[in-house]
Amino acid sequence: MQISLNLSETTIQQLKNLADPDIFVDDVVKQALQGQVKVEKKRSKWALLVQEIGSNPDLNLAGYSEQIKRDALEVREGFSFPSDD
Repeated sequence: MQISLNLSETTIQQLKNLADPDIFVDDVVKQALQGQVKVEKKRSKWALLVQEIGSNPDLNLAGYSEQIKRDALEVREGFSFPSDD
């Protein structure tokens, strides 16, 4: 795979003077990627809530989720605006 980079003329000349610039650049990029600090994306409040519910048995819905789904479907199917009539 090839990738194009914008480098300064000085850097390009230094790379051309190397015995194998491709291997050099590959090694430098690998080292840089290994050393980079991974920043964990902050989770949303909703994601944290879902995680808390899933990991805390006291907050578990204990079977109520199916009833909630049925109730939501019933409301959705039976709902209409007065202008729909």
